[in-house]
Amino acid sequence: MTVLPAESEVLACQCRKPPPPELTRGIAQFNAGQFWECHETLEEIWRREPGPVRDLYRGILQVGVGFLHLRRGNFRGAVSLLQRGLERLEHFPPACQGVDVADLRHRARWCLERLAELGPARIGEFRPEWVPRVRFAGPEPTLT
Repeated sequence: MTVLPAESEVLACQCRKPPPPELTRGIAQFNAGQFWECHETLEEIWRREPGPVRDLYRGILQVGVGFLHLRRGNFRGAVSLLQRGLERLEHFPPACQGVDVADLRHRARWCLERLAELGPARIGEFRPEWVPRVRFAGPEPTLT
């Protein structure tokens, strides 16, 4: 994902905004392991957002769906969606709309490395507690 200079300025402005309620709800669902529900919530906001911050929503969504595939034992789906989600999150600053993007990238990459080490035959050895939580860079917003 390449961000053009004009998009970069728009993204910086969008990242300074507080998280929309749907993002907060989607993150709560992600952190509760409700990855399908997170997908539905974040897809709604991603589809209607015209600006570059939409990749934040889509990236978190794809990382979550990667963990859903992992839970279902689908190695290829897990690896593919984690990689795609990380690619979408790569051009974001360390924090955007209150989300600690740097932490999520780091933890999701770590999970991807563990999956590569385990391979498809040992996917069942991936421990549920290794799935990261999406953290906020500051105080966690309240759900509305």
